[in-house]
Amino acid sequence: LVVSQTGVNTQGVLAHTGTATFSGNVTATNRITVASSATGSPYLDFTQAGTEKAYLQYVDTGDNLAIQSDGIITFRSGSNTERIRIDSAGNVGIGMTNPRDKLDLFDAGDNVGMYFHTTTSGTGGGDGLRVGQNNANAFVWNYEATSLAFATSGTARLTINASGGVRFNTG
Repeated sequence: LVVSQTGVNTQGVLAHTGTATFSGNVTATNRITVASSATGSPYLDFTQAGTEKAYLQYVDTGDNLAIQSDGIITFRSGSNTERIRIDSAGNVGIGMTNPRDKLDLFDAGDNVGMYFHTTTSGTGGGDGLRVGQNNANAFVWNYEATSLAFATSGTARLTINASGGVRFNTG
């Protein structure tokens, strides 16, 4: 842990039980460890004016990582560009900052879509199933030599086979 205060750097290990308070900047080179006993749920708390605004927590029960924010959670990459947003209603936006539904996708290049891959289909751009929209049309694209079925009430109603043949009420 490196603690900087008015230009003076002090290097060492900070071991403290209870509460430790710092004002100003605290810089850690390589790693900060938040530890608890053998059981427990250690967390990193972010407060503003004494009010908790967000935290990052390892939850011992269930072995999971919890991220909580009073507002939105964003994931950024590249030149600090927002890529994913989870708003306070639980809506997820990819490529957009104002998602309107549980999953909302946007591509400024007018070619947005989702791929679905399996072990059998492979994971390349020409494998699996793609659902999307571009500047010309909306599409469902099956790259595999398999049928594409549309169903209601758990029954296939329209099936397009691998050679392009169409069958209706195939359930």
